[in-house]
Amino acid sequence: MTFTFCNQDYLQITPRELILDTDSASAGSVHISSDMSWTISGGCEWLSISTFADSGSVYLQVVALSENTAFEGRTCTFTVTASNGMEQTITVTQRGQEPYIIAEVTEPVTTNNVGIFYHENSTCSIEIHSNCAWTISANAEWIGFSQTEGSGIAYLTATALTENTTCLPRHALITVSNEYGQNVFLSVMQYNFYHGTLSITPSTLTIDNYMDVTEVLMVTATDSWSVLNSPSWLSVTPESGGAYDNSLTLTVTGANYSANPRTGTIVVSDVCGRTDSQVQITVTQPEGYIILSEQTVAMDAQQGSEAAISVECCGAWTAVSGTIPEWLSVSPTNAVGNALVTLTTLSENPENTERTAVLRFRCTMSLYTELLVTQQAGTGIMEMEEVSANLYPNPVADVLTLDLGGSFLYTVYDASGRMVMRGQLSANDNVLSVSNLESGIYYIRFNEEQTGKTTVAKFVKR
Repeated sequence: MTFTFCNQDYLQITPRELILDTDSASAGSVHISSDMSWTISGGCEWLSISTFADSGSVYLQVVALSENTAFEGRTCTFTVTASNGMEQTITVTQRGQEPYIIAEVTEPVTTNNVGIFYHENSTCSIEIHSNCAWTISANAEWIGFSQTEGSGIAYLTATALTENTTCLPRHALITVSNEYGQNVFLSVMQYNFYHGTLSITPSTLTIDNYMDVTEVLMVTATDSWSVLNSPSWLSVTPESGGAYDNSLTLTVTGANYSANPRTGTIVVSDVCGRTDSQVQITVTQPEGYIILSEQTVAMDAQQGSEAAISVECCGAWTAVSGTIPEWLSVSPTNAVGNALVTLTTLSENPENTERTAVLRFRCTMSLYTELLVTQQAGTGIMEMEEVSANLYPNPVADVLTLDLGGSFLYTVYDASGRMVMRGQLSANDNVLSVSNLESGIYYIRFNEEQTGKTTVAKFVKR
């Protein structure tokens, strides 16, 4: 086509570059101003051009005859040539398609975090929309797809390739990608189904309040198990086991010294460790105790008299030293648990009245019991009338000679009535060494073996 204007030799075109949308019928216009005639050459089959006048100006109308289905833009160039040979070009570009990809789980639920059943071959459906080629993959080996690549719209199936026999649900991250690097992520979870069992009997019990006492529980399990926690006063062995370990042994490691029972809980978990699969055993330990087999004990008057009592205690106990008199020994004075205790008089009762002591056996300050010990009245050494006896020298420093005739038993007491020496003398062996005695007043009692007559004499040790 040719246009003629007044002869001033100019040619102006605005704009020189025109951009159209991807759609068919997308259009744009170019303003051409010139004082010469001009022609247009070039063009493309997907564009049409026409002219129209508006307020004395001439416009070039450019229209896309078809949609640009490619992802890259396409370009067409026109050349405007004036009658004097002057040329200007017009570049028309139609944008390309924008790539996209859409994917979602459509069955059994329509969210991007879907659960499929635990068993093998359970499925979910996935719908993909894209205007370009795509691929689909997962980060887990247990899931597969009915197709792994395609283009456009697709409806495919995700399948669990194996049963989930573990303790917890397992997850797979599905990635749907197009060739332009766009991604959609879907999360699929396969529910778990654990077939194992765990039971322990009995589930409640009372254990003796005694150190090292044990109880055995029966364990029935089809898989591994472990003890999660237990009371501090109990040990539980073993701490873990498997399907073939069929017992738990509870051992008391700490006695209950309080006045009230105490209760503890043992928690055992199966291999899954879930709260709903844990087994709890409730153990009760009775209140503390200390028991004597006797509440009172009578001892003979003489030195060396013995008596025995049994002590039963939930734990460690001791005979309080401040309650044991000088004339009595207690053995043992402490132990753990049950023990047999022997009481022995260390001296003869010199009084003609019985003497007593209250012994205290204690576990704790508030947990104790008491024993009344009575030693029968003695012969009254301190009250007997002294008789004349042939003792010399008196006072004595080292060796005391006794001239009584015959054989006799002797016992030497200090001024407090405590026996310090005893033995046997005769007419041929009548010398007694007193060099080891402390200085002071002493009494010696003679018991004639033939007549049984008792004689008491006093001497002074220098």
